[in-house]
Amino acid sequence: MSKTWAMFNTLQLITALPLLVIKVPANVAAFQTEFQKVVNLQIIPKETLKKWLFAGDEVTEKTQAGASTEAGWEAADIDTESLLPNVLLLVLSLIVAVLLIAVLVLMRKHLEAKCHPSVKKVYRSVKQKLMFNSVIRTLLQMYLLTAISTLVSLANFDKNGDRPGLNMTLAILIVIGLLAFPVFSYVHLKRNEDKLRTPDFKGSYGTLYQTVEYYKPEALVYTSIFLGRRLFFAATVAFLQSSVVLQVWLTVHASLLYMCWFVHVMPMIDWQNNAVQLINEYFFLFFSYYVYLFTDFVPDPETRYFFGTVYLWLLAANTGLNLVLIAIMVYQMVKQEIEKRKQKKVNKDKPQKKAVIPQTTEMEV
Repeated sequence: MSKTWAMFNTLQLITALPLLVIKVPANVAAFQTEFQKVVNLQIIPKETLKKWLFAGDEVTEKTQAGASTEAGWEAADIDTESLLPNVLLLVLSLIVAVLLIAVLVLMRKHLEAKCHPSVKKVYRSVKQKLMFNSVIRTLLQMYLLTAISTLVSLANFDKNGDRPGLNMTLAILIVIGLLAFPVFSYVHLKRNEDKLRTPDFKGSYGTLYQTVEYYKPEALVYTSIFLGRRLFFAATVAFLQSSVVLQVWLTVHASLLYMCWFVHVMPMIDWQNNAVQLINEYFFLFFSYYVYLFTDFVPDPETRYFFGTVYLWLLAANTGLNLVLIAIMVYQMVKQEIEKRKQKKVNKDKPQKKAVIPQTTEMEV
């Protein structure tokens, strides 16, 4: 699964590039609308959530209708005036996770004392996943979209808009969480450096350093850099809307700095994971340069549409390459497992040699 998450993480950044102040071609915008729902794990459509929670609320509908003035925002389905619709899925996911954790904690004594061993085993497995790997994975995968939505809402805050007090309070709380998460990641891993290899710690916090070579002290900062880089990109998108050149310049140089650090440290656990990360970062750097073609440097809409088609083919090539690499690695894992089981069966069927006890003779005595 680690290679799959690596692919999703890169695609999240690439599909967020049209949120820069560029003139997104219609074909890119149409594709991005559906593709971002997949890479950002939007299982439940936002419109469905809004109908459940804001049934009959005309103000919200008007805000949404007037918010997406640019193709990039419209394709990303981000409301630039109201924060709440953008973070509904994250809030609901966290509420469900907290409720499940509370139920598990309350039922702990009953389940561990009176239930069948198989039920206890399932309970411990579910508890280990919820506390706290599943929560951490949700936060990691939704970090970029949440950061962009929150900072854009702050940049476009309107006192006369829809629920200004609620939006501002929610935005401040989320910004505090966005800043605290990278700090917590490094501090928590550094403090528990001697526990990182233990099964119990991996079962609870393994997602924070999955595929990271935690024997290297300098590699422990990887998750914090991963999150900080996304927060920086979100700030670039939100607060530098007056200059596309500066946006792209900062995005490109942030990618270059990240690559320099990555090549110097090589933080992943093996060469395969390092190679996948570097290949994906090269693609992102290329796409960061490519979006210049969606600005006034290319004034003709038909030419931009053509470049948009090339952009989509290159994006498909990146996705296809990741899927091929994942398939190869899965094949290797399955092959190793089959060989291991065969060897285990051979060793089991092999007759055991009885130890020969030397006989002592009367002469030796």
